[in-house]
Amino acid sequence: MIGNIYMGLQLPAISNLLIVIGQSLALIGTYIVYYKGSHSLMQIALVNTIAPLVIYLLSIPYTFYYKYPQLRPSLKFVDLTEARTIIKTGLHFFIIQISGIILFASSNLLISKLFSPDMVTPYQITYRYFSIMLVVFTVICMPFWNATTDAYEKKDMQWIRQATKKLRIMLIGILIGMIIMILVSKYVYAIWIGQIISIDLNMSIIMACYIFILIYSMRYSYFLNGLGKLRLQLYFSTGAAIVFIPLAYLVTSLTHNIIWFIAVMCFVNIPGLIVNRMQFCKLINHKAKGIWAL
Repeated sequence: MIGNIYMGLQLPAISNLLIVIGQSLALIGTYIVYYKGSHSLMQIALVNTIAPLVIYLLSIPYTFYYKYPQLRPSLKFVDLTEARTIIKTGLHFFIIQISGIILFASSNLLISKLFSPDMVTPYQITYRYFSIMLVVFTVICMPFWNATTDAYEKKDMQWIRQATKKLRIMLIGILIGMIIMILVSKYVYAIWIGQIISIDLNMSIIMACYIFILIYSMRYSYFLNGLGKLRLQLYFSTGAAIVFIPLAYLVTSLTHNIIWFIAVMCFVNIPGLIVNRMQFCKLINHKAKGIWAL
């Protein structure tokens, strides 16, 4: 809740700072457990759970009693007439996130089932390598979510247009960066994992395509989330989650190639990307009607 308060105040740096402090404290605690000679998984779990919690608990009095007392929660401010709208929006986000979990988290299980557990490692290595760009884009893009909400409420569509131009330039930079990452991937893998595991160049290329599709789609979804336009995202993310597993089974049974498995991951995310872009363009040009306006 504290993190969301600062995000709503257009202060994402503070929200991220709380996360960094909590994770840093967890890291220090982990080192202490290690140097004590303890090999208890329970102690490690407790340290990594309690450390962030302590930071958030300490931030509550500072936030609500010192910095922003006017935002302190109280039962007298509860307005049940807004409950339906809030629950509806929250439910949409929940379903979209569940669909995302099905798409992203099921990949390792499917690879183990359709190929072999040994294939999970090359997949994870390439995914983590190229998802560096996804992390960079997410960190930069996150503030646009709340800023878009603020601009939309003020009818400042010009700010939204200017912001999307900046993101377009950023996307070009990310595309160039990913091409360079593909070209040097063999050397990076050699430094990272040595010669134990061999990763095909084609896997790096298709994984880079998959990550770029996610980034390109996120460019629009962050703005749409800020505008509260979730209906089409809900439909297409749910549809992608439903289609993904049977389509992955079918394609893999015909090709027996993990490259095609990743290609399926690309394919099921492309319709959502196209619709996100179309809806965003209609909204900022005041041409959204019917379901495009929801």
